[in-house]
Amino acid sequence: MRTPADSLHQGIQTFIVAVGFPESIEQVRSWIDLQRRVSEPPATLIEEILVAADENRIIGWSVPRWAMEGDISVFYQTARSYRIAKRLSDQLASGQVSTDLVTREYVEYARSVFHDYAGNIFAIGRVKNRARFEPRRTDQYWGDLHYADVGDVFLLHSPMALKDFRSFITIRRQATITPLGTSQFQRLRDCIIAKNIVPAWFRDAVVVAFDGRPLDSKRWREYLSDQSVRFLHEAQLRDYFANGFLSEIADSPSDVLAECVCWRRGKKTGRVDYVIRFGGKYVPVETKIQVVQSPDLDRQMRRYYRIDRFAAYEGKDADR
Repeated sequence: MRTPADSLHQGIQTFIVAVGFPESIEQVRSWIDLQRRVSEPPATLIEEILVAADENRIIGWSVPRWAMEGDISVFYQTARSYRIAKRLSDQLASGQVSTDLVTREYVEYARSVFHDYAGNIFAIGRVKNRARFEPRRTDQYWGDLHYADVGDVFLLHSPMALKDFRSFITIRRQATITPLGTSQFQRLRDCIIAKNIVPAWFRDAVVVAFDGRPLDSKRWREYLSDQSVRFLHEAQLRDYFANGFLSEIADSPSDVLAECVCWRRGKKTGRVDYVIRFGGKYVPVETKIQVVQSPDLDRQMRRYYRIDRFAAYEGKDADR
């Protein structure tokens, strides 16, 4: 029988990755120019996934910064992608905008493909290596900066519509990645398996049991004694580690203040995760899952250097 500590040990983590479409004709043209370097005619994102499944290819894809080998990617074609493609198609048909024949045909083709897949989970895949950071390109219309190779792509015979899982999963708006907690993944998997025959690696996956329940601050060492513990996102890092650790090293547990707005010379500089009193002095503390995946950490921390004052979320003020 698994103990509470065992349930925190390293295992598979899962996430939904939203597949979208450029917002404007200009972005479509830029995307086509980029795709022409690797395929002719240029492919839509969903086509890359469909081909990867059909030909057993590995594709480079957006992943969370914490993704590691073996994690599961669930591909979701956004409902919004069809609306965007339809809007652009209508604009071209009415003469509101003009473009070349390749771009026009690309938009029309995307609209027809999205009609069948939009608003559905349609494929699953497995991450093949640790997430890597890549600088944003000038022709990039999406916001993601972390990528990994994804393989074993498997198309669902019966895609799962948003209406079938929106009661227990909220797809993050304006974001590509939606992390899944254990119970969310288990319910989603049950729904998928009810209508599809799936690979064993998906059917039998043992996921990390993180569902946002904070640990007893007096027992955090026991729960985190295994170095293989992984955190899904920074909120869990704070709940499962930082709260207990900082309470021990601060002058007193009451000297740990969370979500503190900082000022320097009367100007607000940002909000730091914690301010603790250590050795009689106030010290700002920022939490990160992986320092190597936070290339702007130095710039971010400079906002909290030599602050004059801070206000904790609870409304307590202090001067430094």
